[in-house]
Amino acid sequence: MKFEKYENNFENLRAETKPNFDEKEKNTCTQRKELQEEIKQYFTNEPESGWKKWQKWQIDGFHKNAECPPEQIRKIEGFEFKLDAGATFVKVRSNDSVYKLSTKLRDIKPNGRDLSHLDPNAPKLKSINIPPDELQKNIWIPLPESKETRELTDKQFFNHCHEAIVEILTNDSSRDIAYKKELNAILDEIGEDNLLALMIAIAKQESGVPVGQFVFHRWESSKKKFAYSMFQILIHTDPKTKKPTSGLVAAQNMGMTPGQSMHPKNAAKLFIGKFCEDYRSSKPGCTEKDIAKYMEDLHDNPEKIAEMHNGKNWKTKNPKYANQIKQYLKDAHKIL
Repeated sequence: MKFEKYENNFENLRAETKPNFDEKEKNTCTQRKELQEEIKQYFTNEPESGWKKWQKWQIDGFHKNAECPPEQIRKIEGFEFKLDAGATFVKVRSNDSVYKLSTKLRDIKPNGRDLSHLDPNAPKLKSINIPPDELQKNIWIPLPESKETRELTDKQFFNHCHEAIVEILTNDSSRDIAYKKELNAILDEIGEDNLLALMIAIAKQESGVPVGQFVFHRWESSKKKFAYSMFQILIHTDPKTKKPTSGLVAAQNMGMTPGQSMHPKNAAKLFIGKFCEDYRSSKPGCTEKDIAKYMEDLHDNPEKIAEMHNGKNWKTKNPKYANQIKQYLKDAHKIL
């Protein structure tokens, strides 16, 4: 998949995007719509991703402190459900177990959402993605999407990420302006193809092949928290340091809830923000150019990605990680 045909469009859009909505900005919006139509035409032969159904729910709303609005809580048949964008969460009760939740919930349709694919006798991909002995009262458990909805082909993945990039460059919403300067610097430094390759390599490493083989939320036992999106990003305050993770800082800057982050397009935006905040936390006072160089370094050195996700002892904990990233990058560049 080649994006050279869009290069001039991007340069024009990036140059013309201004805070004030004047006549030039109106033209930019027209260009954006035309560009999105071109993108759709490019993927004419590729089936729509199952995430299209999320358009029925809010995926673009800005939420203060990255929290789901309280009005999205529903009480149904003795359970409390949180409807966060297209994702569904359930609140654990005192007498609940993983088996009981999976058995009871599959027959309930909170706000019309189908949970019949839940299977108490199946692996966690079709059940509750948390060890039974770590289930805690009053925590919110995200429920897995069906395989048909969850899995993405490489082209579908690239399409969602490409749309995310276009929106950040051309929109003036609170979400999209948060990391516009950084994204411009990244694209100037490594180009869109390398950024997309880095995205899919990490997404496959964290959520399986095809992207979405594993659910887009993972219980991190050491943190007692869920990581979200195809990139498995932690969006919480660290209980030890009392400081927000880089994922939470990025989510707050973009007003993005955990549920919204599970949509691939939003996940791509959060990926960009999270990596910017990762570098800022380690290098206070760094510039957009510094962040762009950091992204280039990650693309060129899979070992650094392995260390970032698994710690300095990654060769002992997960020795295949870097080589797998390297292969996914190679596969991506065959398409891009």
